Amino acid sequence: MIDLIVSIYNFFIYQPLLNSLVVLYGFLPWQDLGLAVIVFTVLVRIALFPLNSQAFRAQKKLQLLQPKLQELQKRLQHNKEKQVSETLALYKTEGISPFAGLFPLLIQIPLLIALYQIFFAFGAKNGLQASHLQLLYPFVHSPGNINPLFLGVVNLSTDWIASAVLAVLAGILQFIQTRQALPQKSSSGEAASPFAKAFQQQATYLFPVVTVFVLFRLPAAVGLYWATTAAFSIWQQHRILKKP
Repeated sequence: MIDLIVSIYNFFIYQPLLNSLVVLYGFLPWQDLGLAVIVFTVLVRIALFPLNSQAFRAQKKLQLLQPKLQELQKRLQHNKEKQVSETLALYKTEGISPFAGLFPLLIQIPLLIALYQIFFAFGAKNGLQASHLQLLYPFVHSPGNINPLFLGVVNLSTDWIASAVLAVLAGILQFIQTRQALPQKSSSGEAASPFAKAFQQQATYLFPVVTVFVLFRLPAAVGLYWATTAAFSIWQQHRILKKP
């Protein structure tokens, strides 16, 4: 069963993405890995734009509903069972599913795993291994040795300074993205619940720190992908969340 899942994953997700990046790498001038990663990431984010937009719109609806939810929680703070039932009723009345923004993200998990593996493979010290080259379609020309330089200067494979700089940049961009997505303070001035405040603090500060720590230990190509994704998401969130 596991072998079947892996085969399906490779055939429908990993292999098409790998071949697309190889084609893009060979097509771009100077065969610049950094430019290929940036362009490829943007193209993938554009393809995922409808799914991400759905998640962001669901998030915006939940933000607008926060004043009513806070009033409900305060009024029924001593009756948790009724609080849950009325919360669900409010979601139904407003036509909102609390999990509407979660499903598009879950669908993208296999894709994100594949992208991480691909950029890690491209940023490897010795370039693409034979196991990756075997996955190329017959009509896709093998790139041979991967030139790991970005703009002819930054080594996206072995340069730990590049990894550190891109890790910090990705962390900063993720911090901005998270702050941008946080619910705005309600007009009634009600404070968020302790649980919500704790989660918001962790999401705002802990996740970017973890991002920096993880990316610091990986090839800079992965950090460049992460930073590009975060920058695109900031633009997309701003475009959607600012709409009336």
